[in-house]
Amino acid sequence: MIGQKSGKDCCGCGACVQACPRQCIQMNTDEEGFWYPQADKDACISCGRCEAVCPMQIKSRKDAPEPKAYGGWNRDEAAREKSSSGGAFPLFAEYILENGGTVYGAAIDEKMKVAHRRIASKNELECLQGSKYVESDIGDTYLQAKEDLKASRKVLFTGTPCQIAGLKTFLGREYDLLYTVDFTCHGVPSPLVFEKYVAYLNDTRQDQVTGFLFRNKVAAWKPTGQQMGTIVKFASGKEEQNIPAYRDPFMNGFLSDLYLRKSCYECPFKPAYQMELHADITIADFWGVHHVDQELNNAGGTSLILLNSSQGEKLFEQVSDGFEGKEIDFAAATRQNRSLYHSAGMPSAKERAGFFDSLQHQSFNRTRKRYMTGLYWAVHKFRGLFWK
Repeated sequence: MIGQKSGKDCCGCGACVQACPRQCIQMNTDEEGFWYPQADKDACISCGRCEAVCPMQIKSRKDAPEPKAYGGWNRDEAAREKSSSGGAFPLFAEYILENGGTVYGAAIDEKMKVAHRRIASKNELECLQGSKYVESDIGDTYLQAKEDLKASRKVLFTGTPCQIAGLKTFLGREYDLLYTVDFTCHGVPSPLVFEKYVAYLNDTRQDQVTGFLFRNKVAAWKPTGQQMGTIVKFASGKEEQNIPAYRDPFMNGFLSDLYLRKSCYECPFKPAYQMELHADITIADFWGVHHVDQELNNAGGTSLILLNSSQGEKLFEQVSDGFEGKEIDFAAATRQNRSLYHSAGMPSAKERAGFFDSLQHQSFNRTRKRYMTGLYWAVHKFRGLFWK
């Protein structure tokens, strides 16, 4: 029976909940705000289905060839402008939607909650674009995707590598109409921390947060990522731009790896393309592109696309006319994309426990001043250079 695992042994994908034939498992949040499965022992029939679909139980690797790598951007400038980098995701999504399919991905709702959502129209696509640096509630989207596939609809499912692995274990078989896309994942931050940050903004600004952009290109896209920052939108019409990222407390804590899910510090899905349950395509910012090919270094944003399977190659071929770019050497293209290969650096147990204790028992403002600062981030990065 699921639900007896320690924090690092559960990625929160929810496959067990959706696979349970008795529906006796639910996801509950712990004191850090992360979801973990909890089974009703009285209703459980010990069928073992929950354990069978847990992707953390299936960590087998294979000698996979290096994926084909492409650098470039979406030729549709409007789609590219709304994306965090080169607009690769909408390129794939629009093709699926134009061919009667459905697309699944993370969206942020009017209550500032991040959750996976199913869309069937290009008019809905914008809500799935852009980075969301909060763990996404997967809900019952695996079940929805399965129903779409059974109805012979094309499905594009996007998520973290562990969410894609959870989908594949849940489905239990390959589907010709299924295409999966993951991204180079730094780790997923606590929804509780983001919830408290939004509440802090509502209180201190005497306004209501109605939109939050975790990444923007106001200062143009740069291959070092130093232009990253947030834009907060309020009900009054006001906007706050926190550029660069160290001006935003939430981003400081995220990039300091302070409140990521415990499984993210020992992620078993890196590099994802070597796992049995890998996505068909991996998308990422093309960090360091200026060292690889200056022709691909563009202020509008440059995407890195890795084709991990024949299914991924097939999908890319269908959309290649809308892609401006070229094939590039895999090793060179991924050299500065650390998150493809390495887990986040775990802070000391004392620091992490101290942060969550402060979050629970002190004001957010005090917690922010102690832990969510540019200085804290800089010290964390400095330590990472010398203590791997």
